[in-house]
Amino acid sequence: MRAALAAAALAALLSLPLPPAAAASGGTQVVRGRLLPTDDGSDATGKFAVAVTTRGERVKEALAVDAWGLDATKGDGGNLPSYRVFLVSADGETEADFGEAFLSARGRAKLRFSSARQDYPENADPLADFAGGRVEVRLEGDVVLEGDIPDFLGIDDENGKGSGAAARAWASTRLRHTRDAKDAKGILWCLYASKPRGEVEALDIECLAVGDPGDEVTAVAIDDEGNETELGAMTVRTRYGVAVLRLSTKRGEEIPGGGVLALAGQDVEVRAADGTVLLTGVFPSLAAE
Repeated sequence: MRAALAAAALAALLSLPLPPAAAASGGTQVVRGRLLPTDDGSDATGKFAVAVTTRGERVKEALAVDAWGLDATKGDGGNLPSYRVFLVSADGETEADFGEAFLSARGRAKLRFSSARQDYPENADPLADFAGGRVEVRLEGDVVLEGDIPDFLGIDDENGKGSGAAARAWASTRLRHTRDAKDAKGILWCLYASKPRGEVEALDIECLAVGDPGDEVTAVAIDDEGNETELGAMTVRTRYGVAVLRLSTKRGEEIPGGGVLALAGQDVEVRAADGTVLLTGVFPSLAAE
């Protein structure tokens, strides 16, 4: 029953009207850092994250700031102090006021901004331009917490421990049937993530109507010179002819051909055991940013 439902879901996915080349692509760049007190006698501290997410031509940005140990002494009117969050550019000439952070009676402050749900404050668009600058938490104009914003990195930039930056990119492409397999359908999806502690790559190929249960099909990449790299073999499951290949370096598996970045632009074929080509496509390129 579970296999039948999975096959039906795959069939529905593969029936979606997608363009002949890349079906979708996107990625996320994130920088994180600590907020430290400007007063050596303060116990306040905090953290922040700035994220830029793309999907096709759409871009969303987000800011998250958390702080604790702040002075929450109420004023004469019984109101809690008003802490505001600012971003300051690297040259110090531009700053954006993101407003008052929510403050609890225990001195915990939190602020969230998302361009998908909120308008940008003045001078804040885009957030990515504040890389190399500072996050500041201010009370009545005085900076009480501050932290340096790391530079954003692309997936092909050098990364390492302590960078405070991570990047993730993914892309998918439709695999088209050949004359020998008019009912066959397929999707190839790949991912590359660069983190301070290392890289993660993943490759998924999902096929439908590529044979009978127990048949074996093979995915192959072919470069401009005709050299072939076997990406992996798949055993057909269920009466729907479903075949799936999933590889991830996170599980200790190797992506053949030098990885998903090296495979970009190569032709891809899914072949039956007798060599008949069932599906064809082009391995997608992952955006560097």
